[in-house]
Amino acid sequence: MMLIDNQNILKEVYPYFWSKIKELEGCLDESLVQTEDSKQGNATLYITRDGKKQYLHSKYNPIREAEVIVDSYDNIDEGTTVIFYGTGLGYHIDYFLKKYPNVDYYIFEPIPEIIYKYLSFKSIKSLSSFNLRDIALGND
Repeated sequence: MMLIDNQNILKEVYPYFWSKIKELEGCLDESLVQTEDSKQGNATLYITRDGKKQYLHSKYNPIREAEVIVDSYDNIDEGTTVIFYGTGLGYHIDYFLKKYPNVDYYIFEPIPEIIYKYLSFKSIKSLSSFNLRDIALGND
């Protein structure tokens, strides 16, 4: 249901990005990126390489990890434009926007399977109420 809601938002608000996602739908390796619950109970992403899990977020507390990363940036002025390189499950984006709601920003995700997982996991309805300028894939 979340993915369908997000697809409808993308069609309306970000039609170019939507067309790119639609083109890739049949080609995505849905087994590339998996989710599991972290020790704190929040979802975390991982890929499997050589039989070992490689986590894209903390496997213990991905929300706290995002907070630590965002809190390390303290010179963010209102006129700043930010580019998020990578979405993961969006914990860093959510926390950043909570902390800096008036900053213009872009989202760039180089791995289509990750943005697809993100769109399946998290509603993007609130993103456009902030200053999201555009979303782009690595193949753009």
